[in-house]
Amino acid sequence: QGLALDPRIKVLYVEGRARPEYKPLKFALDRDPNIELATILRTTQTEFDAAGTVGGEAIKNLPNTQEEWKKFDVVILGDIDSTYFGKAQQTNIEQACAGGMGLLMIGGQNNFGPGGYKGSPIEKALPVFVGDQNSPQEKSQFVPRLTAEGATHPAMEGLSDWFGVEDK
Repeated sequence: QGLALDPRIKVLYVEGRARPEYKPLKFALDRDPNIELATILRTTQTEFDAAGTVGGEAIKNLPNTQEEWKKFDVVILGDIDSTYFGKAQQTNIEQACAGGMGLLMIGGQNNFGPGGYKGSPIEKALPVFVGDQNSPQEKSQFVPRLTAEGATHPAMEGLSDWFGVEDK
C-alpha cells in the first residue's frame, strides 16, 4: 500500500509587518481544510516569527533553495520590501513560478515599486509592472467597475450594484 499524497494546497504567507490585513487573512487561510499554511511575519528589521508546517515539516525561515521553494503551491508576499529576499531567493521564486507555483503580492507601502521590486526576478514572475521606487503610493479612492461581460459572469452574481458596471 502506497502513501496517499496530501491534496491540500501548500501556502507560504510572508508579511513585512503586523498590518490590519495580516490576522484576518491568516485566520481565513488557517481555517480552510484545503490549505496547509506556513507564515513568516517580520517583527523587527532583523527578526521574524515563523509558524506552521508544510508536508509535516515545521517552517522556521524563508526557503533558500529551489527545492525548498518547490514545496509550496502558492507564495503570498505581503507588505515587505525586496531587500528581505536575497538575489538567489528572488531567482528561486521566479523559477518556482515558471514551474507552476502561484505568486500573489498584496499591495502596501513597502512592496511593488516602493519596495524595490522593479527589474527584479520577482517582478518578472508577477503579471504586472511594479514601477520604480520613486513612484508615489496611489491614495485616491478606487472602486472596481465591472465590464458588461464581467457583470453577467456567475462569479459576480449580485455584485454589480456594489461595483457598478461600465457602459463602454
